[in-house]
Amino acid sequence: MENLMASIIIPVYQAEKYIRRCLDSVIHQTYKDFEVVIIDDGSTDKSGSICDEYASRDHRLHVYHQDNQGVTAARYAGMKNAKGKYLFWVDADDYADVHLLERAMQVIDREQADIVVWSTITYVHGKETERKIWKEQPLSDWKRDSVLSKCSVLWMFCAQKKLWDKVNYPMDMAHAAEDGDIAMQLFMNAQKVGVVTDPMYYYQDDTPHSVTHGKSSFWYFDNYQLWRNRLRVCERNYPESIDYCAQRALSCAVKSYCLDLKLKDLSDSNKAELIRFLTEAKERPISGRQKEKFLSWAIRNKFDFICELYVRHKLKNTR
Repeated sequence: MENLMASIIIPVYQAEKYIRRCLDSVIHQTYKDFEVVIIDDGSTDKSGSICDEYASRDHRLHVYHQDNQGVTAARYAGMKNAKGKYLFWVDADDYADVHLLERAMQVIDREQADIVVWSTITYVHGKETERKIWKEQPLSDWKRDSVLSKCSVLWMFCAQKKLWDKVNYPMDMAHAAEDGDIAMQLFMNAQKVGVVTDPMYYYQDDTPHSVTHGKSSFWYFDNYQLWRNRLRVCERNYPESIDYCAQRALSCAVKSYCLDLKLKDLSDSNKAELIRFLTEAKERPISGRQKEKFLSWAIRNKFDFICELYVRHKLKNTR
């Protein structure tokens, strides 16, 4: 285990319908020098016991059970318990091609890459809806893509553990967006990125316990924080993309504040942060987004009844 090359980390929460498919895709990898670190984040269904069942039959699997703390804490626990030189991530409701590790390690051996990215396929209710095909490109483009949300999910790539040791974990993004923030940090610290052009990962986009379902004021607040952080990176490195990030930070901040008027799940400090950003954004030239600019004006001037009308309309249209 001391010179282990790969750790596959699987955060698990309420995934009994899919977890066997996920684990089967992992344990049958054609590359053999790996471990599997499973973090059961307080599942109340049979997910944890299914993972224990697999671990009892395969010594490469290590299961850790913890009280429910959210996906960011689960990822952190997985990283801390991993012993491999490279960390791979598989979500419990997805699955990997059995050649994933082998193909990634070929790139690592050939190019001494810090990060290897692979192409992916997305399924909704069993139907293929998207193929994300990556090609070789300069390191500077990989970095920019990670900032602009083009390469921002952890299951799309592996990275050396030494890069993970530099990550400032966004523990305040427990509901969404932590992948994007972490990915940006990893790519910005990378010196070499390689790619597997063939699809190696299969993403299931219709599972009820995915953090991308049920967009609450928390969901928008976390995404506001992500785009705010991306905005700061662009201010230092990519001035041509400042407006792009500012638009999205503004949109998420407005929606988070407005939804909270109905859901009342943000803290006072969360709301103060949103108002502070919207006040600062007033002085920033942001193109388009007229609806969000109007709602920002209403929030800053405490015309919450306007925001409540917007929320009523938005919730009606999403039922």
